[in-house]
Amino acid sequence: MRRSFLVVAVLGANVVAAMQVGKVPTALPAIGDDLGLSLVQASWVLSLTNLIAAGTAFAVPALSTLVGARRLALLATACLALGSLAGSACWNAETLFLSRVLEGAGLLLMMISGPTLLAQVLDLRRLRILFGLWPACMPVGIAVMLAATPTLVEVTGWRPMWVGTGLAAAAAGAVLAVASRGLPAPHVESGIPDASWMLREPARRLAVRPLRWCAAISLCYSAEFLGVLGLLPSVLGERAGASAGTVAALTATAFLANGIGTATAALFQLRGVAGSLLLLPAALVMAPCLCVVYDPGIPRPATMAAAWAFAAAGGFIASGVMSGAARWSSSPAEVSAGVAAITQSINLGQLVGPPVVAVTVSGAGWAATPAVLMVPTGIVLAGSIVLRRSTRAGEP
Repeated sequence: MRRSFLVVAVLGANVVAAMQVGKVPTALPAIGDDLGLSLVQASWVLSLTNLIAAGTAFAVPALSTLVGARRLALLATACLALGSLAGSACWNAETLFLSRVLEGAGLLLMMISGPTLLAQVLDLRRLRILFGLWPACMPVGIAVMLAATPTLVEVTGWRPMWVGTGLAAAAAGAVLAVASRGLPAPHVESGIPDASWMLREPARRLAVRPLRWCAAISLCYSAEFLGVLGLLPSVLGERAGASAGTVAALTATAFLANGIGTATAALFQLRGVAGSLLLLPAALVMAPCLCVVYDPGIPRPATMAAAWAFAAAGGFIASGVMSGAARWSSSPAEVSAGVAAITQSINLGQLVGPPVVAVTVSGAGWAATPAVLMVPTGIVLAGSIVLRRSTRAGEP
C-alpha cells in the first residue's frame, strides 16, 4: 500500500509539473496584452523550460547523488510552486522570464528525480512497466491545461490561474513528502563525491548501444512530435471556421491521445510485449499521418483524425524508449543517468523541432514540412530496428 501511494504521488506530481507547460500557449494573448510582450518575447515564455532542460539535464544525476532523489523531488515541486506564484505577480517580461526559469528548473528536476525515486522501491520488471507509463504524465497534464485555460482566462484572468497552478504544485509536494517519508537518504562514504565523474555518468551510459539509440530516437521523435502538435493550432487556425476555443480543445485532445497511446503501450508491456517491439509499427503510422496533417487541401476532420493517430502512435514510441532506460540499467544510479540522457535528448528535440518547421513554412509553405520531418522519422525507423535486434540478442 505504501509503495502504491508513492507511485501515485510521483505520477501525480509529474502531471502537475506538466500543467505548468500546458497553461502557457492559450494564455499567451492575455499575457501579451497585459505585459506588452512582443511575439519574440512570447515565444521565450514558451521555450524557456525546454532550454533549461536541454542544457542542464546531464547534471541532475550528480545533484541527485549528493542530496537524494526524495529531496530533489521535493525541491522540484517547490520550484514549480514558487515559480508559478512569482509569475502571477510579475510586472514585465523580465520578471516573467525569471519565474519561467524557476518553473523550468522544477520541471527538469521532477522529470529525472521521479523515476530515480521509484527505482529505489521497485524491482526492474515493475520499473520497466511503470517507465512505459511515465511519459503519459506530460501530455495528460498539458491536455488538461490546454482545455481549461481558455475558460479560466476568460473567467478569472491569467494571474489567478498562475496562482492556482502554483498551489497545485505545493499540494503535490506535500503529498509527495508524506508518501516518500522514511526512504533512505543518500549515503556518501568519503565526503563529497567526484562531481566530474557524476557529470560524465550520463555520457558513459550512452556508450551502451541500445541507450544510445534510445537517446537518438527520443531527440528525433520529440522534434517531429512538437513540430506537428506544437504548431497544430496554427494549422487548424488556417482552416475556415475554427474559433480559438475550438482550436484549443482540438489541440488538447491530440495531446490526450498521446497520453492514451502511452498508457496503451504500457499495458502491452505489462502483458509481456517488449517495448522495442512497439517502436517500428508506431513509427510507420506516424509518417503518413504527418503528411496528412500538413496537407492544406485536407478538410479539418481528416486533419484531426491524422493528428490523433499521429499522437497516439507517438505515445507508443515514448513508452518504449523510456522503458529502455530501466531495461538496460542495473541500479538506481544507472537509471538516473539513463533518464537524464533521454530527457536531454527530448528537450533538444523540442527546441529544434518547432523552429525548423517554422522556417520551412515561412520559406516554402505548410506542404513542404513533411519532407523536412521525414529526416527524423527515418532515424526513428532505423533506431527502432536496431533496438529490436538488440533486445533479441540480449545486448547489455
